Amino acid sequence: LEDGGENTFLQFYQDEDILSFLNKEDIGLLGISIISPSQAIAGLTLGLFVKKNLPNIHVNIGGQWPTLFRRSLQENKGLFKCFDSMTVFEGETPLFCLSEALAAKRDISKIPNVITKNSGPEAIIDHHGEDMDFLPAPDFGGLPLDLYDESREGSISLTFETSRGCYWSKCAYCVDLPLPKPAYRRKDARLVVRDIKILQEKYQAKMLLLGDPGMSPRQMLEVSRELLNSKVDIAWWVMARLDPGFTPEIFRLAHRAGLKKINFGFESGSDAICDLLSKGNRRERSGRVIKDCAQAGIEVDLQTILGLPGETFEHSLETIDFLIRNKEYIAAVTFNIFYLTPENYVYRDPQKYGIAYNKNDGLPFRFFIPFDNPQGMNRDEAHLAQQTHRRIRLVDG
Repeated sequence: LEDGGENTFLQFYQDEDILSFLNKEDIGLLGISIISPSQAIAGLTLGLFVKKNLPNIHVNIGGQWPTLFRRSLQENKGLFKCFDSMTVFEGETPLFCLSEALAAKRDISKIPNVITKNSGPEAIIDHHGEDMDFLPAPDFGGLPLDLYDESREGSISLTFETSRGCYWSKCAYCVDLPLPKPAYRRKDARLVVRDIKILQEKYQAKMLLLGDPGMSPRQMLEVSRELLNSKVDIAWWVMARLDPGFTPEIFRLAHRAGLKKINFGFESGSDAICDLLSKGNRRERSGRVIKDCAQAGIEVDLQTILGLPGETFEHSLETIDFLIRNKEYIAAVTFNIFYLTPENYVYRDPQKYGIAYNKNDGLPFRFFIPFDNPQGMNRDEAHLAQQTHRRIRLVDG
């Protein structure tokens, strides 16, 4: 973290004179969001750099990575030299309470979801999450929005949530958050549109990624109706399940309301594999939903996983067959090779899913966990399945 010759993040913070900026802005609380393992070194480097040079600043880390590895962080006390506290799970209320307590010089040890070096295993964790209807529109003030990839020629693209948690919440391999999963909550459609209007007026937003883990058919229907009734003109795209509740009518209404694309969690064309992993998809229904969506004028993107627990090469051919048969309705397919991550159902009960791995490898922050899949494909076969799809598409023209 302190190696100026090797750590390019440290070099960047020094070259950009981050310390002068923090001094000039009179920062008292610095929040560092660490969403994925790839951001851990960058985030901890920044925290340590600030703590060594500006110890008066309270550094708080939060996001999916500290939430997932909160116990390992508590056990590795030396890492607390990089930050004063960490916020786990949802952060709006904890950060508000933390900022108030710091300003008043009050004890922060009893704030739910805020963990300090001395918290220990009895830290107060609130798994209920925020009431979506009480959350204001997100604030993007101070960000150079025009520099983001999706913001081109003055067309600002922003992210926004209409719900939190997953209404299905059964997929055995899910990487989004560790167990226990947060409860599903959705924001009233009228409040969703209120916030969208604010984002349009304040930032001239032209495109929104509605970053719900999976927008439900009911939420899509109600938000679309409210957008049309309020005459709000904005483009948006979402992630969703291949849910039986989606109908041609919902898709047509959503397209009229500005929906351009849906990224569906398809994963596998094998009903047997979807059953094993509690995915809930059925091959015939998936084909119907994809067709209805495309025919309504909405672009269909599919997320696919190869090498799932128990998935044989023959199972993967069912996926490839499905993709070829439905290619006229599919705009894009993303192939992912399965990797095991901590604290989901597969990780907690590997025997049930036919895999094996070493739980005690001495690496407390390992995210991609090596595993054996004796009843299914290895990674080379999974790559071969992906290449098979590409070759068939090329031959098929």
